[in-house]
Amino acid sequence: MSSASPLRARQVPTPAERPACFQHPRLRRSSAITRFTVSAGLEALGKDDVARLAIITCVMSGCVNYSRRFYHEVLQNPAEASPLLFPETVFNAPASHLGSVLGNISLNYTLVGDPGAFLQGLALGANWVDDGRVDGCLVVGAEESD
Repeated sequence: MSSASPLRARQVPTPAERPACFQHPRLRRSSAITRFTVSAGLEALGKDDVARLAIITCVMSGCVNYSRRFYHEVLQNPAEASPLLFPETVFNAPASHLGSVLGNISLNYTLVGDPGAFLQGLALGANWVDDGRVDGCLVVGAEESD
């Protein structure tokens, strides 16, 4: 299916002030997609406290900027590639950080797919709630600009 009009994407602007959640030790060296995921998740939850909360993060490309930086260093000089960057190259990094900030010990998944992954995340979360596996599910769709 093709569209006659172009599709536009809008980047999330940098906040005027550093959000308080970024003070969490887990977010010291986190990628932009991780910071966005944590901010969006906390904003979506608000003050709600869900005992058995599941987290589903939906991405297409994931942490592309840290991955590019890490693999560039590996190709330049493998002995000097920063191991501090590597944890942010995995697809589950944003979901893992969000779970840590929330103190979540329930289900924590990352769906990697096409733009429909977010809808799949909503359906999966609804199934978990319907089946009684969790009391609530936070679904976050995030992507990093390349």
